[in-house]
Amino acid sequence: MDQVRVNFGKNTQSSCIVLNNEVDSIFQSSSAAICLQLMKDGRYGEFSTNLLNTNEIEKIIDKAIYSLKLIEPDYCRTLPDKARYFKGDDKRDLGLFDKDFKATEPSQKRDIALSASEKIFGKDERLISLESEFGDAIYYNHIIDSQGFEGENNNTSNVISINCSIKGSGERAERASGFWWDCSPHIAKLNWSEAPELALQRAINSLNPKKLKSGFYNIIIEEQCASRVVAPIIEGLNGSNIQQNNSFLLNKKGEKIFSEKLNIIDDPHRYGAQGARWFNNEGIATFRSDIINQGIVSDYFISTYIANKMNIAPTVNYPSVPYIQPTESGLTINKMVQELKEGIIIRGFNGGNHNLATGDFSYGIEGDYFKNGEIQFHIHELNITGNIISFWNNLHSIADDHKNRARWLIPSLAFTDVRVSGE
Repeated sequence: MDQVRVNFGKNTQSSCIVLNNEVDSIFQSSSAAICLQLMKDGRYGEFSTNLLNTNEIEKIIDKAIYSLKLIEPDYCRTLPDKARYFKGDDKRDLGLFDKDFKATEPSQKRDIALSASEKIFGKDERLISLESEFGDAIYYNHIIDSQGFEGENNNTSNVISINCSIKGSGERAERASGFWWDCSPHIAKLNWSEAPELALQRAINSLNPKKLKSGFYNIIIEEQCASRVVAPIIEGLNGSNIQQNNSFLLNKKGEKIFSEKLNIIDDPHRYGAQGARWFNNEGIATFRSDIINQGIVSDYFISTYIANKMNIAPTVNYPSVPYIQPTESGLTINKMVQELKEGIIIRGFNGGNHNLATGDFSYGIEGDYFKNGEIQFHIHELNITGNIISFWNNLHSIADDHKNRARWLIPSLAFTDVRVSGE
């Protein structure tokens, strides 16, 4: 065998679901698997098994070696340049492992889900359904390869989610729902107490929705769903899409494509960030880098394989912790509403898609309409349409309100002159 990479992963997850203030279900699951990546005479194969006793592992290795002979050669499949490996020199804790994880009793997890439910259950007569869920997990991953790289990651996760439904008054008695969640590697930092009331308030605010006439509007996209309009940029910079000529950002490296207000940074060593890591799944050391710098496309995400196919220098295969810089320290949605005077706050997306090759998009939206700096009513059954490049060139401002609960640190975003399709 010319080159080999072995990846061992082990996960343990548990969850407690409370439905209408009573424990509905509790479960726990564990899984473990070994993945072998083998390279011989230009042939590449990936083989995995969750049967981890010695005899079974030996069998899968024998079968893998035999199967490899049947695969067509692809000489671009290689391990990375050893000089790019993470050497383990930096020993700083990235804050992703809760040392108290195993000491947390199942009863404590149940109590968090119950306590979150009790925050709002029976407090509003319109509430007809309430689901509260607490879940946690521990993820362990160990990578070793034939060039001498070895590294491991050990992360924990704690999640609270609230989903509630309410019934309005009147003859039609429409229903509305609200959802909120929070996530943290450390159970002590999980902000579970605010989630229930936020979910309920979102449901109440969703009652009596109205439509708007089609036209061009100012819009503000709330931080919890703003990643939807960032995803096409990250996807467009993916090396595989670039190599296949399937990206609206093809041949745009070094060009100013977006508003100069847009700065997206990959910050992989940010303490406590969900995606923080010292190395990627190839063992390559991660580093802080610009993705978009004042609207200029700084680089593509190029894996070793894609770099070999394109005969260019590799970077990393995908970002670790994409972070968008705010345009103003302390800027909030409320300040944006006051500045824009009139427009739409997008609270969620309902379907839709984008064309990666052209950058054209169409997304269903719901949220709130505001005028004279004040929210007037809830809106639904609307679509925003346009092109990602022109859309981001209408960027008005970026709030300073990102949350560490997600791997992408995307704050609330404000845009002007966005096409909205309604009545």
